[in-house]
Amino acid sequence: VDDYLVESTNGVVRHWYAPTKIEGPIIRPTRDDGTRIGGCAVATDGGLWWDPTIGKFRLWYEDNWAGNMRYAESKDGLDWEYPDLGKVKGTNRVFSDDEEKLNKDLDSWSVWPNYKAANPYADWRIFVSKPGAQTKDMLSASSDGRHFRVLGQVGWSNDRSTLHFDSMLNQWVYSLRAGRHCGRAR
Repeated sequence: VDDYLVESTNGVVRHWYAPTKIEGPIIRPTRDDGTRIGGCAVATDGGLWWDPTIGKFRLWYEDNWAGNMRYAESKDGLDWEYPDLGKVKGTNRVFSDDEEKLNKDLDSWSVWPNYKAANPYADWRIFVSKPGAQTKDMLSASSDGRHFRVLGQVGWSNDRSTLHFDSMLNQWVYSLRAGRHCGRAR
């Protein structure tokens, strides 16, 4: 826990333990037909959240490199379900091929519950940054975390930029990646 989140530490003794590695990957990359393939399945900038309203972890992850965002749920964080989201038949893809052109164009994204809402788990937000220099970053919303509608443009950045609301600091954090005369910078 970051110390800035803790009001006081009187009488607290900190212990650090080594994690126990689980054999094999928890999430594996897939083809649209559901068969496993090589490549990667990773939660890059996506998001992994515990949703107390459904009693499950929710994961938005990159499947087989940029431009393929998928969604999964798990009760324990080890065994995952891949619901058909209806965007590409029989898959857990978050965006269809032609929907907002995000599925082919997205490079990084951030997903979070809107803690300013009466029910944050019924008001999910997603920030999408596209690949390349000077991308048009978009913000979208969802009542279920599965189907998003575009709210509008947030700003301009280079690829691999992220955005989230820090509820402890009560402010937005925009991690911008930019290309400058010295190369890539944050």
